[in-house]
Amino acid sequence: MHRKKALSKMIAAAVAVVASLGMAKANTAYASINSEAEQAAISPVYQASALFRQAGISYNQFNSPANGRKYGSRFGYRFGIGRPEGVVIHETATPNASAWAEARYFNSNWQNAYTYVHAVVDDQELIQLSDTNYGVWGAGVQANKRFIQIELCRVNTRARFVRSIANDASWIASMLYKYGLKPSRASASGTGTIWSHHDVSSYLGGTDHVDPDTYFEQWGYSMDEFYSLVKYYYNRLAHGTSTAYSGKTSASITVSRRSTVTQAPKSYVKRTAMTTSRIYSAYGWWTGKRVKAGRAVKCYGTRWINGKQYYDIGSGRYVRTLNVSGKIVALRSKAYIYNGRGRRTGWHYNRGNRIRVYGGTFSIARHKYRFCGFSGGSKIYIRSGNVA
Repeated sequence: MHRKKALSKMIAAAVAVVASLGMAKANTAYASINSEAEQAAISPVYQASALFRQAGISYNQFNSPANGRKYGSRFGYRFGIGRPEGVVIHETATPNASAWAEARYFNSNWQNAYTYVHAVVDDQELIQLSDTNYGVWGAGVQANKRFIQIELCRVNTRARFVRSIANDASWIASMLYKYGLKPSRASASGTGTIWSHHDVSSYLGGTDHVDPDTYFEQWGYSMDEFYSLVKYYYNRLAHGTSTAYSGKTSASITVSRRSTVTQAPKSYVKRTAMTTSRIYSAYGWWTGKRVKAGRAVKCYGTRWINGKQYYDIGSGRYVRTLNVSGKIVALRSKAYIYNGRGRRTGWHYNRGNRIRVYGGTFSIARHKYRFCGFSGGSKIYIRSGNVA
């Protein structure tokens, strides 16, 4: 009897050792994946509407006011437009389908599939499909009116998995930061800002999906570890140490056989910043740095971010094209030219003239002006009311 008890204790101890080794191995794998993801180059973010336009594809907008009160209509979150409570993470369950393929699928099929998300992401790019100020249909009625939602594409190698979760986590962190939310795990009480589709099924109902847990398990990964990765990117944003975007991108992505979207080409054109310009990340967040007026910058092409055009100045940094190249405007009335103190120079533009202006509006001596460049080394302005 004593021998049996001793043998049982030895077996139990051995099982405990094996289990602990297994846990240690799993934790090492988790740490390794996150440590690699933290060093990964974050891929570019594209607006689906722009990609579809360049590919000659009609943008079948989900949350359009034109859809009226039917499915696909525009609706705000339960606390109002622009007030999401967190992010739901999905995965596509389709092996090796790219973000571009998934974006086209959602665009073509949401009216029949009755599902839509805000963004899709793989190891090469993130494509934002819909305005995050409004809800979508992807995780049941309770979650739809509360959360931003993103689909992670399945990949076939560990290296691609690492890059894809880095892209996913950095964008989620940026969404939380944008809306003034802090990272916290989903809970049975319904609180939390980071939810898996499985969490929604478990705590809110209205759905029975369990993604992305099973897919994560294939790579020895978990939602807890993904949550830690989101926190890593969020802390970088919150502490101002860097942006969530590294700027190391591929030269281009193909959107059709005849059309490509250029991203960070090797050649550049030197341009002069006409006004002091804020430097932005790929997500359109100000980095806290500026390019001073008069400084030359290398411009590696242009890019649209959140409906505004930017110059790519390298290393994941962007400045508004309006501050560098300006834009042509028509004058609806005779426009007197003013100096930097708000005094007329004696010169003017005629009504109907088309001139170039830079930056936004400037306040001088309680009046609003548009900057028109330099004349004889001095800045010149016109009243903003003269611009059509």
